[in-house]
Amino acid sequence: FLYSSLLTVRDFLGIKTPLIISSSTGISDMHKGADRVLAICKARGAREYINPIGGTSLYSKEHFLSEGIKLGFLKMNDVRYEQFGDGFVPALSILDVLMFNPVSRVRELLQD
Repeated sequence: FLYSSLLTVRDFLGIKTPLIISSSTGISDMHKGADRVLAICKARGAREYINPIGGTSLYSKEHFLSEGIKLGFLKMNDVRYEQFGDGFVPALSILDVLMFNPVSRVRELLQD
């Protein structure tokens, strides 16, 4: 269900990035946390991994570099848009952004 939802939103927005289910990489369930991420990166031949900013407390740049993977963090700019005219509630899901904005505006927000 989640994979299908991600594909639907990706396609709706015209995003071309392929999505891969981590279980298809052959990585054992014995790997957890950062070690699982690193194992997936290595299985896919990645040299860099970019995680949302919330992962700064979970992942160490030094640990990733010691495994040959550059670690970066993605922090979104503040996003504001009209929501029912009752004030703005930040940091909701992409579904909220899609409900209140045309696709062209969502694409602009993603580019920022």
